Amino acid sequence: MTQTNGPSSRVQRRRARNQARILDAAEASFASEGYSGTRIETVAERADVSVGSVYSHYANKDELYLAVADRLLERAGHDLAEAFQSSVSPTAQTVAAGQAYYRMLRDSPFLVRFISPNTTAPESAAIREQIARRLDAIVTQFSSAIDQAIARGEILPVDSRLMALFLISAWNGVMAGTIHPLLPRLSIKDAELMLATAQTLLLRSLTPPAGER
Repeated sequence: MTQTNGPSSRVQRRRARNQARILDAAEASFASEGYSGTRIETVAERADVSVGSVYSHYANKDELYLAVADRLLERAGHDLAEAFQSSVSPTAQTVAAGQAYYRMLRDSPFLVRFISPNTTAPESAAIREQIARRLDAIVTQFSSAIDQAIARGEILPVDSRLMALFLISAWNGVMAGTIHPLLPRLSIKDAELMLATAQTLLLRSLTPPAGER
């Protein structure tokens, strides 16, 4: 019989709690201070753990940054998968997934800063490659749904991958406008209205004439 309440399991649970607190604190710090402005000492203070505790989980700031980004992108992938697995049409799935992607950006200042053009990020090629793979998986989810919508005659033929990249770039760009220091600051309300208007216009332009469906 497996023992679940012994000293070892308590240590594991405490370690898992500390790790979650460290990631939460790091996410907040990267969001407010950026990559270059974040210090391990500040993360430890926010998480109410020792600096040594942070280093027991992550060897350096690059690893911590990757863990924060990876956790958020994994959640995003899960939320998008749920939208794409619904019983509605591929076009409606794409719209629902777009709304889920927007909510992810709205609720995560770290990710908005992460995709902002003026962001300083780790120089590690391995970290950039791993994050790029996560982002590419999101693009693939959207392009697959667009292909299905085209096959069913719901939208006019387009290059599905380019359309997926366009949609994601548009969401990223609008949300980056809510934090960009060199542009007129967009409010979240204005961002939502802008994206809703763009969605309406795009769907109208891609919908085949009634006689061609």
